[in-house]
Amino acid sequence: YGRVPVWVQNLAISCYGVHLYTLRYGAIQRAHYQALLLSQWQSAQELREFQNRAFLSLVRHAFLHVPFYRALYAEHGVRLQDILSIEDIGKLPCITKEMVRLKGTEFLSDTVRRSDLTAISTSGTTGTPLTIYFEKSAIQQNYAFFARSLQWGGVSVGERSATFAGRPASS
Repeated sequence: YGRVPVWVQNLAISCYGVHLYTLRYGAIQRAHYQALLLSQWQSAQELREFQNRAFLSLVRHAFLHVPFYRALYAEHGVRLQDILSIEDIGKLPCITKEMVRLKGTEFLSDTVRRSDLTAISTSGTTGTPLTIYFEKSAIQQNYAFFARSLQWGGVSVGERSATFAGRPASS
């Protein structure tokens, strides 16, 4: 990157920007954003019930479809029937960044085609960069949360704003 003319760098960055835009925004992002706008007005009880359903669904999926969690839960004697609500989160063993780094592909669900995943790396500001794999739908859901947080700060969808973040450019 550092050895090519500036105009080529600009073109490459612009193309990468288009790629990121199509990855981040689309029908899934818009639908999730609309659902988030509605959910912010739910009662505390409705939100707790939603969180509980989502938590149990996620734990069940991890037990049944993610090799890393199947092995980890078996090692710690955690059984699916022991997790009845979000209050049981303390029964689940913690994972570390190092575990993710060492066993990265074991975190991939057997329900997802690897070709449907996008690898995203952290910047490594607190140590070694970490690569995590996401489906496009998860990336768009994340950007729906980001859009809602901007909206809470008074920035409407489509309105110009600046975000300071970084990605290393390979030389």
